[in-house]
Amino acid sequence: MTTGPASSAIAWCIGSGACVKPSRARWNWRGELRADIDPEQVAFELFGIVLVLHHDSHLFGATDAIARATRAFDRLFASHAN
Repeated sequence: MTTGPASSAIAWCIGSGACVKPSRARWNWRGELRADIDPEQVAFELFGIVLVLHHDSHLFGATDAIARATRAFDRLFASHAN
């Protein structure tokens, strides 16, 4: 496991929910998600998209990683849209 200030800050942000709260407020205000959607789940899925984008593009040099992440993002929000 990686340790240090950056990984500690990321772990705190995700574990405390601090990374999700601004998104929850913005989504509720703008009405972008249906009322029955769990914003934390959406944030979790978005984080997964970002992780695999980084993984494939930086570690493996996948040239289609951005296109795939964009499709995943579009599909995620289309399935939860208001």
